[in-house]
Amino acid sequence: MFRIITGMTAATGVICLAAHAALGVVTCGVLLAYLGSLVIWPNRDCVSCHGHKSHGREGSANFRRCWTCKGRGRYPRWGVLLLRRDVVNELKAGRHGRNY
Repeated sequence: MFRIITGMTAATGVICLAAHAALGVVTCGVLLAYLGSLVIWPNRDCVSCHGHKSHGREGSANFRRCWTCKGRGRYPRWGVLLLRRDVVNELKAGRHGRNY
């Protein structure tokens, strides 16, 4: 699905470029940049713990794992959840990396 949307966006951008529609070319360029960013940065830091995986100082009575990300520190972006199901399945399987 991701490859189809990327190809359709690029084709639409070329058609808009041939028709001298500057707004269409800019819109397709922004959309392609966003889709590219989903490939490069599929995860984002947790909003609650800011990627530190916990709250409070380690060793203190106030130390606990983050309840939002469940101690992972990161979770997939919304675009990844919608467009890249293979990445979500790899995350659930426990594989983590640049493109997982």
